[in-house]
Amino acid sequence: ARAAQPAWAARGDGERRELLNRAAGAVEASAEALAELLSREQGKPLNGPNARFEVGACAAWLRATASFELEPETLVEEDGTRAQLFYHPLGVVGAIGPWNWPMMISIWQLAPALRMGNTVVMKPSEYTPLSVLALAEVPNTVFPADVHTVVPGGREVGERLAAHPDIAKVMFTGSTATGKAIIRSSADTVKRLTLELGGNDAGIVLPDA
Repeated sequence: ARAAQPAWAARGDGERRELLNRAAGAVEASAEALAELLSREQGKPLNGPNARFEVGACAAWLRATASFELEPETLVEEDGTRAQLFYHPLGVVGAIGPWNWPMMISIWQLAPALRMGNTVVMKPSEYTPLSVLALAEVPNTVFPADVHTVVPGGREVGERLAAHPDIAKVMFTGSTATGKAIIRSSADTVKRLTLELGGNDAGIVLPDA
């Protein structure tokens, strides 16, 4: 991922946007197979706001991310002073996803990182590795080699990503306890972090279930 990142960044924003849109088309072409695998592994039904919806959302988020305008922003221009804001890639981003929306949250992590010129190393939840591996296989027919890598495994893989000196940023969705561990593991290398932690959905079983 580190070796592939400079060439990926050098492609420029326009080409990366085009490849994200092509990746969305590839996901749509494989949508039914992806939804069936997601349903079988994760357990959510095919219809409703579930497996087919999630795969469709993956394609939609790839396209939405490709559509964002990222022109340099002028912050100050007065009294002979001019300051502009430019966006540059960080390098390699580590992405650690959950089991409940494994495909969609993977795309939420992946698409913005790739759009900005980063490469991504992704660790899926150990409960849903097949869904994320299958999802990655489809857009990776469009992306250059090593731009997006999936490394399945347990806690030790997440710990390695959080501590690895070649990882510039970590994104994680999951428990607060694991988020705290990622913060500790990432401290020595002062990584940037995006953490979505906690959450406690009520489980309601109606009498006619």
